[in-house]
Amino acid sequence: MGIIVLYLGMVVVGYPIGAMLRKKNIEFKGVNAVEMVTIAFLVFMMGARIGANDEVIRSLDTIGLEAFVLVVLALAGSVTCVFALRKFFGFDRMGGKKND
Repeated sequence: MGIIVLYLGMVVVGYPIGAMLRKKNIEFKGVNAVEMVTIAFLVFMMGARIGANDEVIRSLDTIGLEAFVLVVLALAGSVTCVFALRKFFGFDRMGGKKND
């Protein structure tokens, strides 16, 4: 619970500071690099924690199969919905209106 309060506190403090700096047109150089390094570090730490969990490693085959089935069904559903909506609204393959 305490970590959520910390995150919310950072948002509450950071938003007004960012809004104030945006109004003054102050630009921070190198923010993209810092963001990329931070995200890479977070992904690495998540992978390390998952890899250290014996229960996850033992059930990796089941998790992988379930994830694969979920991805295939989501992809098939998305393609089907796009196809049906395209036909319903009368768009061609490129997104333009079909000539009647």
